[in-house]
Amino acid sequence: MKKTEVSDTLGEDNKAKKTFIGFIWYFISSLFPALSSFIIFSLASRQIIPAELGSITLATTIVMLLTSMSAAGFGDALIQHRNIKQKHLNSVFLLMLLTSCALYISSLIIVMTLDLKSFDDTFRMVYPVIGIKLVLDSCAVLPLSLLTKKMDFKSIGIRTIYCSLGSCLVCVPILLFDGGVWAIVISQITSSLISAVILWSAAKLKPGFSFDRQSFQELKKFGITTTLTKLVTSVSVDNIVIGFVGNAATLGIYAFSRRIFSVISDVLNGALSNVSYPLYASVQSNIPKLKNIFLKTTFISSLVSLPAFLGLIMISPYLIPIVFGEHWSVAIPALQLCCTIGFVSCIGALQMSLLKGLGKTSWILKYQLVQQITTGLLAVIFAKYGATYVMAAIAIKTYLIWPFTIFYVSKCLELNVWEYMKNIYKPMFGGVIMFAVFKLIAYYIPVGNPLVFIFIEMIACAVTYSLVMVVIAKKDIMAMMKLVKN
Repeated sequence: MKKTEVSDTLGEDNKAKKTFIGFIWYFISSLFPALSSFIIFSLASRQIIPAELGSITLATTIVMLLTSMSAAGFGDALIQHRNIKQKHLNSVFLLMLLTSCALYISSLIIVMTLDLKSFDDTFRMVYPVIGIKLVLDSCAVLPLSLLTKKMDFKSIGIRTIYCSLGSCLVCVPILLFDGGVWAIVISQITSSLISAVILWSAAKLKPGFSFDRQSFQELKKFGITTTLTKLVTSVSVDNIVIGFVGNAATLGIYAFSRRIFSVISDVLNGALSNVSYPLYASVQSNIPKLKNIFLKTTFISSLVSLPAFLGLIMISPYLIPIVFGEHWSVAIPALQLCCTIGFVSCIGALQMSLLKGLGKTSWILKYQLVQQITTGLLAVIFAKYGATYVMAAIAIKTYLIWPFTIFYVSKCLELNVWEYMKNIYKPMFGGVIMFAVFKLIAYYIPVGNPLVFIFIEMIACAVTYSLVMVVIAKKDIMAMMKLVKN
């Protein structure tokens, strides 16, 4: 079979252009899955109760855990490795195919035979179907990694658009027949299937069923470390603990708040972190240049994410009952608490991309392990009190741990902490002014028609924030635009 080589031959100008185009593609394409997911979920949520959503969430969480266990880190190892040949691709493909199939069959046997209260009728009904995602997503890692290494973000972006459209076309008829539970399940399978087909077609790969020991050894250290990191980071310990220690209804409310939160976070984190990782990795040996790029991307993240999550905090009491139904109003406090850590999660995604680009996977693993252990302990303690208490505890914990990453990243980039943090305070000031405007409008203008009220508030807050940032951060915005242009 003909050898396939992928090397770092992109020129600096071409990298910059591909990165900017990649960000635009990721941002635009991320809107499609976020929008389609929002449409499907909002319609399905009117047909399901919190307990049913809790069972679906627990099944999905287990599948995501197993997907991370199926050697997923070897995809990042392909991106990190400088000279990839066909035997590397064959080895990674066979490894992921075999491990994902073995994990799916084993987990299915356990779910169907083990008698646990969390494995209720809804869970056992949906798990065999959702479990198919394990094999589909694992096998799609190889072409996705190769396209990312080539910085072919357009192909990656197009795939998410088609996944979104396909999910909507398949699930809307199901919703018309009141199949809320199956609409959520089928949408996930449809998205994974379409994604796998498009990625393999775009990458134009023909992997062989062969395993080369030397190629595996070359990828082994980074691949295993990153797999463990993905395992730690992707495991929703909170979902698992609440599902087993608490109950399905509590997990449903908790998952609902996280799901609405993810509509914004997935768009921002997906666009920034997926594009920034290969860019950071490509300039990892040039610390001054890497520092400059990281500061600019951090400013972009703060500039966009802070008003987005603050806006969701303010508008959710009016929005949730209209879109999802009055029975989900109980989830509003948990959603608002979740949004308080929104901009931190976006900056954190950039921090993890930077450290991964620098090869600091061991530190990432330790940090995420601490995060998961503390989250698990908090979920164990507060799950019996309800989703709002769990979310409040996690939010407090996040802000207590976050400074450690700031100091470590600053050290890696030989950066002054104040120089790092000054990227944040201007967007925060703009957020305070935006919040004040929202409260003034809410005080002087009666709610009346909720939809009209929401529209007025959104327009007023968007205009206010934009004007404030133009006034106080004009130089930062111009510098950001200059970097993009260069």
